[in-house]
Amino acid sequence: MNTENIKLTEQNQKEQLGLRDNINIIRSRAELLDEPDRTLIKMYLDKQNSFRQIALLTGVNEATISRKIKRIMSRLSNNDLWPKLKYSSRLKSPEMKYIKEHFIKGRSIRAIAKKYKISYHTVRRIINRINRPAQNKQYKVKHRSY
Repeated sequence: MNTENIKLTEQNQKEQLGLRDNINIIRSRAELLDEPDRTLIKMYLDKQNSFRQIALLTGVNEATISRKIKRIMSRLSNNDLWPKLKYSSRLKSPEMKYIKEHFIKGRSIRAIAKKYKISYHTVRRIINRINRPAQNKQYKVKHRSY
């Protein structure tokens, strides 16, 4: 066997392992979703149904199912989000509910404010509070002394 072929197969194995790890991470994060979204992800990942099969089972257009699953997958695989949630320990229970609605379920700030009958600015302030610690660490500027 050629050494280039060996390198390619090793690289393919590493990519497969990385893909499996990502799928396992998405499966564990899917537990935070609402039941309909969680069911879609389970049908897609665990049962390996196609978009067409899921559309036939649910009675929804195939393009709609495709878009919905892709959006859910992108939210669950977003590695910028999950470090922010570790700062959530300083949030109160209702505030955590708003954070999950926004980041995990993908609801807009306006929709959250309307659903819980609170002001748009209150929700925005809570979401900015969870965004702030991650931004400060990432973009911290060191001052130079001359």
